[in-house]
Formats: sequence, C-alpha cells, structure tokens
Amino acid sequence: MKILLDPGHGGKDPGAMNQDSGIQEKDIALSVVLKLAVLLRDAGHNALLTRDKDIYISPADRLKMINNFKPDAFISVHCNSSANSQAHGIETIYRDDYDFPLAQAVHKSLLANTEMTDRGIKNDIKELGRRLAVLGNLEVPACLVEIGFISNEGDLEKIDEEDEQQAIAEAITEGVKEWAS
Repeated sequence: MKILLDPGHGGKDPGAMNQDSGIQEKDIALSVVLKLAVLLRDAGHNALLTRDKDIYISPADRLKMINNFKPDAFISVHCNSSANSQAHGIETIYRDDYDFPLAQAVHKSLLANTEMTDRGIKNDIKELGRRLAVLGNLEVPACLVEIGFISNEGDLEKIDEEDEQQAIAEAITEGVKEWAS
C-alpha cells in the first residue's frame, strides 16, 4: 500500500510554537513522520513524504503531490495549540465519511498506545467549521492527526520526547494496519 505522509508546516512556516521553550510544530511533526515512515516501510508499505527536511511546501503543492503520487492513504501530522494552556490531548480530523474509517483506526490506536487525552475524531466542516487546506478535495482516504498541544506543558513534554514520538509513530502504524486489513 502506498501511503503519503505529511509532516505539517516546514521551512518559513513554523506552525505553532511553544512561547516558553521556542519549540516549533514543524520540527516535532517532521521527527514523528520520519519515524513513522520507517515503521510503515518495515511493515511492507510504500511510505512517501511530502517533505523529509525543514523546507516550506505550500498546501497547494501538497495537494499536487497527492494527485501525482496517487497514494492509497494520506496522513498529515500536526501539533495543536491554544490560548488556553490547559487544553491538551489528541484529535484526529477527517474530511468526509469516506475518510472516517482511517481516522477512526488511527485515533483508536493512538489512544490505546499513548497516555494522551482523547479530544475526539472531528469532521473539519461539522466540528471545526472550516475545510482544512491540506485535506482539500482529495480522492484518497485522508486524516490529519493533532498529536498533542504544543501550548500545553504536559503535552509538550511528551511529544517533544524521542520515546513518545516513537510510540506515536508506532500507534499510527498500528492504526494504518488495522484500517488496511
């Protein structure tokens, strides 16, 4: 199975940033996705990445990659952020009913294999009130995983730690396996 992995943001676009530590979303997302790609390849999948280093790729160019690569699934990894420093946990966002089984399998595995709080599986239009650019008008199952809040010290401590990033990558891999079976 061909899976396109997207570490959110990159280059001139740092994404969210923890104001106290200066840690940036783009770096955590890339680290998790690099680990995830290795695990998916080890499981026999063809894991492609929108970026494998700290470069900027526009949402439009990410969508072009999806259309060019024609993957069987697309997973974008991000860190959440909030002005409320108490906000914490994992969210998985999907676009259409077609995407829900992938989002559900990945989210369920993340909850079972990490110690993060469940913020739910959300439809970008119904629950968020907007279409996420990176999920666009795709013709492949797609989801965006918010692995934790970079603005919450407890979540940040976990998602910035190598072993936790590995656990997140392993959980997403297990979710993909469950979805693909």
